[in-house]
Amino acid sequence: MYFDEFHELNDPLTLSRLADLDNKLEKYRSVISFISCFRAFRIRLEKKLDMLNPDAIITVTDMGGYINRMCNIWAWKNNVPFIIIQPSFLEGAPHNIKTKLKNQLCYLLFNKLLNIPVFQRQHFFGNERPENYLFLWGDTFKKCYKGLKIEKNIFITGNPAFDPIIKGESIEKRDADIGIDIPNDKPIVIICTQILDGLIEEKALREIEDLYRTVIKENPDLYFVVKIHPRQDLDKYSKNFDDIPKSNFTIVKNIDLYRLFKVADVQVSVSSYSSFEAVVFGIPIVLIKKDLITFFDHFNDEIELRADTAEVLGVHLRRCLTEEYIDEFKVKREKYLKSRLGYIDGKSGERVVEEIEEIIKRG
Repeated sequence: MYFDEFHELNDPLTLSRLADLDNKLEKYRSVISFISCFRAFRIRLEKKLDMLNPDAIITVTDMGGYINRMCNIWAWKNNVPFIIIQPSFLEGAPHNIKTKLKNQLCYLLFNKLLNIPVFQRQHFFGNERPENYLFLWGDTFKKCYKGLKIEKNIFITGNPAFDPIIKGESIEKRDADIGIDIPNDKPIVIICTQILDGLIEEKALREIEDLYRTVIKENPDLYFVVKIHPRQDLDKYSKNFDDIPKSNFTIVKNIDLYRLFKVADVQVSVSSYSSFEAVVFGIPIVLIKKDLITFFDHFNDEIELRADTAEVLGVHLRRCLTEEYIDEFKVKREKYLKSRLGYIDGKSGERVVEEIEEIIKRG
């Protein structure tokens, strides 16, 4: 539906993280067997790229995923532009010295010695090779690359994915066909969950769920849609809400988030990218448990309300529904989005295409 041609290669490894590598080595039972399988796939991929003979390769990351790295190496060897488009918030490099050292040793072993590019050379998104091109949303993100080699090849384009939203093509409120039945006589609150396992303690995870359960029970005049993360288990998550009356909430997984935003009055998360998307849609947001998430807070008290308890969250939800706060939010939203997106004119897609064409012309 979207592409002139579509080609697919079966990836026998499906490997992107160190944990995946451990599992794969166990499956293949020997490093030699694993290397053999990896190199066989690399030959197939490079033959496909040779056949397609692209003028440019476009991706949304040069970090996770060894296939991206193999394509990047092929592009470098064949003098083909490799263009990375920012898809989401950018997270900083890990501060843990042990993790850094482990990754560096793995990079030397696999990428350099064995010539299989499982690991990235460094930890800045878009900075794996200085010959690449990096398209960022706005100057706020460009500041992260001050002094890095990729800085000379950075272009500010805005985010093409938001063009339809900004132009109003996706914001018909109270769309009747969103895939679930919701009441028309109650304000709608969308709660977006996040995968935080391993990032925060188990006790903190329970605190977050308890807060959600409490605010749902204590605010029967509001209707809550709990949108769980695509990689979370719906049945497992639903069991934690079994003892709450179902009169004012539902839990969903596979319904498109943007369809839910068409009916939303307020959005809630810990510190999710989905909250940024809600702001683009023009929906006020409330973030919870600020003290739990400090490593990717891109809101910075510029656009959100904050709540650490169910009581405060309930108060903020009602404040978000007032005309006074909605007017205040609109002013803050414009300033906030300009600082993050660079452009909010709905023409980011056009800018991306123009820059790609110019890069190809320059050879």
